[in-house]
Amino acid sequence: MRNKTLIKLAAVLVFFTGSCQKGPSSDVLENVDGAQKLAGLNLIAAAPVLGTLIDGATYRIRGMSSLPGGPVVEVTGNSTAENAAIQQWSWFPNNGQKWKLVKTDATYYKLLNVTSNKCLKSPSTTSGDILQQGTDDGSDAQQWAIDYTGSNNVYTVTNKATGMKMVVDPESSNPGAKIRQKTTATGTQGMFNFHATNFQNPLINASRADPYVAQKDGYYYFMYTRGNNIGLRKTKSMSLLSTAVESVVWTPPAGAAYSSNIWAPELHFLSGKWYLYFAANDGGDVTHRMYVLENANADPTTGTWTFKGKISDPSDQWAIDGSVLTIGTDNYFIWSGWENVATKYKQYIYLAQMSNPWTISSDRVKISSPTNNWEKYEPSGSLGAGVNEGPIMLRKDANSPVFIIYSASRYSSDNYCLAQIQLKDGGNPMVAADWINKKQVFVKSDANGVYGPGHNGFFTSSYTDPNGVLHGENWFIYHARSVANTSNGSRTPRMQKLSWNADGSPNFGTAMATGINIPIPVGE
Repeated sequence: MRNKTLIKLAAVLVFFTGSCQKGPSSDVLENVDGAQKLAGLNLIAAAPVLGTLIDGATYRIRGMSSLPGGPVVEVTGNSTAENAAIQQWSWFPNNGQKWKLVKTDATYYKLLNVTSNKCLKSPSTTSGDILQQGTDDGSDAQQWAIDYTGSNNVYTVTNKATGMKMVVDPESSNPGAKIRQKTTATGTQGMFNFHATNFQNPLINASRADPYVAQKDGYYYFMYTRGNNIGLRKTKSMSLLSTAVESVVWTPPAGAAYSSNIWAPELHFLSGKWYLYFAANDGGDVTHRMYVLENANADPTTGTWTFKGKISDPSDQWAIDGSVLTIGTDNYFIWSGWENVATKYKQYIYLAQMSNPWTISSDRVKISSPTNNWEKYEPSGSLGAGVNEGPIMLRKDANSPVFIIYSASRYSSDNYCLAQIQLKDGGNPMVAADWINKKQVFVKSDANGVYGPGHNGFFTSSYTDPNGVLHGENWFIYHARSVANTSNGSRTPRMQKLSWNADGSPNFGTAMATGINIPIPVGE
């Protein structure tokens, strides 16, 4: 769960209803069993449902043999020339690999190349000829029936004039293979995946508070607070998160200290195994603690999750939102907690050393306290005891500063926000005074209708160009509400690109409105 450009991935959050009770999203169908529950979780999707093409949208098109990340259909050489040939080539960020769909009637589309604004066309009536681009002339040779195969946004593409299929021929995942027309397609050579080049927030059009993303081996794993169990979605494309299947990977036994109110799970790959950290209690108000599960399987959506037990420092106080901070070869557990029950509801960020992924080996150190007004907002707008929660590590690279990003103020306040603390150069994570430069980094936007943005995590996207150079982007995921003054409103998951300032500090930008087109992560 590490890479060269972004050290840590995660996201967590805490819900307080009444007396600091954190519950699952209201639409998580708690009383529905098995497949019915999982189907319900996928009913509402921000991305179009599978098999839906949007008139006027722009797509990358990839042959079945090249899925999931192989070459895509392009105009050879990104050319604007009349009759330029069509081939497949390695993913590259140019418009020659993008195609705009324009519906001509109930059955047919034109496919316009974004670089040339010329149409994909059949050049002849001869089976086996290479497809070309041509100036739009309204002819049937430039119109295509695009029919869904029934899975994974994969379609067949048939020319109106000739009735021949668009195919990769010879069928392969090799760059340079030609895109031809054939009377009869064999195997999967006539099947193509259409992937939109823009997405819109929210990623899932339903409350999914505490969104978290881990990534490994080309896959992203998404989770959130479900309340009575832990679920995962596995996907290659974060922009298509809403279409990914969600499965329950662990359910607690009844009657245990960790059977109720399961909050903010986080998935980490440490020492060759997967670990799930989650907060849970026995249903009581003051009994939340952090717990750990272990899975040795390469795919965390399968295999067996073994309960490793409670992870706690000697004080054993109320604790939620646990995460792992890694500096060099040393791991530290970071979490949000109370100083004691007498001062409950005031939350601090704590840190302690770890001797292994399921054991804390030192006393806790308080590294952040809610001292600023922007850390103390309650839903009413008044100032309360203060909340610091959802800590997560962020670092551009091994030569840049170490940050902990956390959420401040009560989650149900419109002023819930993201903030940072920074480990000073050469500092000791276990020394509270070495954590400096506290400030807000991501706040609500009245102009864009974004309220209570927080509880975030991080992931990266990338592609390797034909010269073997890796290009990457940094993204963060968070939840927010779209209506002001709705403390129990839907907290939908959103994602935005993260940039870096010259000093290595993160730049989160402005919270973006829902329903607007955003370019998908690089490499999708």
